[in-house]
Amino acid sequence: DNPQNPNPGNPGGGTVDPVEAAKTEAKTAIDASAELSDLVKEALKRQVEATTTEAAARDLKTKADALVSAVKALSGSVT
Repeated sequence: DNPQNPNPGNPGGGTVDPVEAAKTEAKTAIDASAELSDLVKEALKRQVEATTTEAAARDLKTKADALVSAVKALSGSVT
């Protein structure tokens, strides 16, 4: 690997920012959640955009997943 390349998994040298990749992954998961209202989705995505670390973006994705699970559980118990 090229020691100048900060992303050894990508020998071409075109780097993929892990923070941006994690943000995109989180926002995609949020958008795909049919259980969340548009208002909640927008609020979560604003939080994702404000993050500055990969771990924070992944944590928000995990929290969004947990929120979806909670909504599913609640709607399952109501019907």
